[in-house]
Amino acid sequence: FPQQPKKDLHYLMETNHEYKGFLGCFPDIIGVHKGAMEKVKEGDKLVATNKITPQDKHTMATRVSTMSYALQAEMNHFHSNRIYDYNTVMQLYLEQQVQFYETIAEKLRQALSHF
Repeated sequence: FPQQPKKDLHYLMETNHEYKGFLGCFPDIIGVHKGAMEKVKEGDKLVATNKITPQDKHTMATRVSTMSYALQAEMNHFHSNRIYDYNTVMQLYLEQQVQFYETIAEKLRQALSHF
């Protein structure tokens, strides 16, 4: 019985720990993206004061657009992997739990046969 967590709970806990680490990075990534979006919004003011050219603002907007698409692609990829990983780990967890409780049921049947 003491070995059971190594067969099922360990994998579930490890997956949760890994995804906790991944998710911890998302606020920083989104913050960087938000800052870039703000810079593009400031671009109009900078163009009006001749601090940057309209071409520079267009370049900024293009780069932020690329950044937005990349961020969206990464989030979609993360979501797909998360679904796959959790389906896999939950399937393993439940299969191991079934085996564990079948072993307990068998031991109870053996004990019952002694009476």
